[in-house]
Amino acid sequence: NVGNSTSSVPATVNSTEPAPEPEPEPAPPAELTFTAIPGQDESTLLARANAVSAYLENYIQNTCGVNVTVTYNPVTNYEDAVDALLDTVADFGWYGGLTGVQAGLRSPPAVYIAQRVEDKQFTSVFIQGEGMNITNGVEGAEGKSLAYGSASSTSGHLMPAYYLGEADVTPASTIFTGSHDLTVDAVINGTTEVGALNSVVWKNRVAANTTGGTSVYYTTPDFVDYLWVAGSGIVDKWAAIEGASSAAGCENVDTLLTEAFVSADAADPLAQALFNAYSTVGFVAITAGEYDPIEETGCSLGMIEEKYCTEPIPADLGNVGNSTSSVPATVNSTEPAPEPEPEPAPPAELTFTAIPGQDESTLLARANAVSAYLENYIQNTCGVNVTVTYNPVTNYEDAVDALLDTVADFGWYGGLTGVQAGLRSPPAVYIAQRVEDKQFTSVFIQGEGMNITNGVEGAEGKSLAYGSASSTSGHLMPAYYLGEADVTPASTIFTGSHDLTVDAVINGTTEVGALNSVVWKNRVAANTTGGTS
Repeated sequence: NVGNSTSSVPATVNSTEPAPEPEPEPAPPAELTFTAIPGQDESTLLARANAVSAYLENYIQNTCGVNVTVTYNPVTNYEDAVDALLDTVADFGWYGGLTGVQAGLRSPPAVYIAQRVEDKQFTSVFIQGEGMNITNGVEGAEGKSLAYGSASSTSGHLMPAYYLGEADVTPASTIFTGSHDLTVDAVINGTTEVGALNSVVWKNRVAANTTGGTSVYYTTPDFVDYLWVAGSGIVDKWAAIEGASSAAGCENVDTLLTEAFVSADAADPLAQALFNAYSTVGFVAITAGEYDPIEETGCSLGMIEEKYCTEPIPADLGNVGNSTSSVPATVNSTEPAPEPEPEPAPPAELTFTAIPGQDESTLLARANAVSAYLENYIQNTCGVNVTVTYNPVTNYEDAVDALLDTVADFGWYGGLTGVQAGLRSPPAVYIAQRVEDKQFTSVFIQGEGMNITNGVEGAEGKSLAYGSASSTSGHLMPAYYLGEADVTPASTIFTGSHDLTVDAVINGTTEVGALNSVVWKNRVAANTTGGTS
């Protein structure tokens, strides 16, 4: 390499100049290590690890000006993952809710770093084998063979078992497969009749078309789940890295890691790769006490050591600088109890709504993503804590009136409803649109077995389903193009949403239907088109 060669000619023995001292070897780069519960297949875990290492190394270099290698130390079972922070196998790790609480309790004072947006409202799903038709929800596991993932998994065991117990349901037998993916495989190959796993892994299997005929028959209520946890040893390790703590924002490594994850921006290719690897739209900070219910449930089911269940939750277990102690003041203390801190004023609020053009879970997922992103953006840009709250409506007319009636400060609309809402609440402002909305389309779909080949004229004389009467892409524009072609359906109905339009064609309520192309693409990706095309 340029300027890096050395001569192989030995120094002259009788030279009057002393031989120069050899250059010292450069110090190896400093290192932080992390681990992860082995809840998915090895290739997924490795892809995630590579994304974390690349993102954090770049972030620390740019923020703190030091070269730190971020190394993944895998473990083969959940118990080793839980002990990794205590045993200093890793400085921080990716855990499920239960294992994160366990790891933090074993390595005090641990810190909860961050969680994905989706982990604020996580769910598990119960799946059934091909050909089964369970219709009675959680009770469908009664008397059946059931596969869990790991015994230490929050979403693959703890919470599914909790909801079975709440419903007084007793499976005929249970096995632990060790991971969510292996639970799906166990149901596919008939090892068990039903299985419980986390909803994100299930959605990934659906998207990859690897469900093998299995299907969901019950989804649990929401709970908090996955999170990043840093062990107590990381503080001293960071302090020993030369120059690491000297830059602004780098003094506290726990705060640094929280900020790294929370400030990740999809415009950064390394951050987007991180989001893709973790099936998320972003990471958010953790509220103090948010994981207390997980600890309480783990204790009630005997899945957390009794010594932790009989002691107060450590004051310093929780998000950076955000925990409060549950230890009462000593009654006979000679020092007067300090005056309680005044309750902080509730944060300011902006509200938003959205037309109910898709299923409730999609609307809620979108709302959570909007709230998390805008709250973070406003905090970072304006320095104020503003809560961005979703106020749902049940029909398009209420959405249109929401700005006028101050049910919402802003909203997500279709073209027609957006124009209507703006006209009713002057002076309104059109804020932004998706890239795709510059060139949007609607699609006409046909029932299974039909073979319409004459384009828009194929709706002539057929029963047709629209979405909402106020929908641009689910009614206004499809009706416009039918009129332009002088096409008259035999009958029309309004289903109320794009998803319900697809369902109407699937179940034969109508022969054809019109909906927006993005919803259709999502149905195709989720393999829920039911033979329509």
